[in-house]
Amino acid sequence: MNPKINITILLIFLPFCNLFGNYSDYFPIRDGLKWIYLVKENNKQFEQYVICRESYSNNSHNYDFYFETNSIRKTKYFYKLKNDLVYLIKTEVNWKAFPVKFNLRYTPLFPVFSISKEIDQWSWKGTISYFLFKKNIVVKFQIKGKEQVQTKLGKLECIKISAIIRINDNEEEYTAWYAKSIGLIKFLSPYQEKEIISFYR
Repeated sequence: MNPKINITILLIFLPFCNLFGNYSDYFPIRDGLKWIYLVKENNKQFEQYVICRESYSNNSHNYDFYFETNSIRKTKYFYKLKNDLVYLIKTEVNWKAFPVKFNLRYTPLFPVFSISKEIDQWSWKGTISYFLFKKNIVVKFQIKGKEQVQTKLGKLECIKISAIIRINDNEEEYTAWYAKSIGLIKFLSPYQEKEIISFYR
């Protein structure tokens, strides 16, 4: 699996987890919410279906909610709320190119957002591991402000979030736009472009 694509599919969903604060309306979390995106990746174009699933009180997997995606790969991103932070616990990936499902794990656990209303930038330094592979990564996020973005759903006012990814000595920028009451509507990275087609409540 290309580790750069691995980082891309991870970062697309991180900012959805800001459940509180000034931008909570831009990251809706409710069981059954569904998004459809048009994705361009590695000279391929395909549709991606994303659905939000909440945990139940008898949950034995130690997560509060997850996002499930379905396209050329099936992926689940599991999250936990703890001590005023939202943590990414693990990512399960089922790629058609591989015969078995595998998990991405984060050391330490990935605090993807703080509940504090005053925070407009945050960072993480740690290791992403899968099989026998490990990547040391530094991620720095920053909310850049608001922009008007033209989409299939019309022109939407969005917040723009930038993520600077550093792996060894290489740095790359990833950018995402989020619309109120919808969530992610556009994503750009050196390896993937993604735009919303439909959204269902």
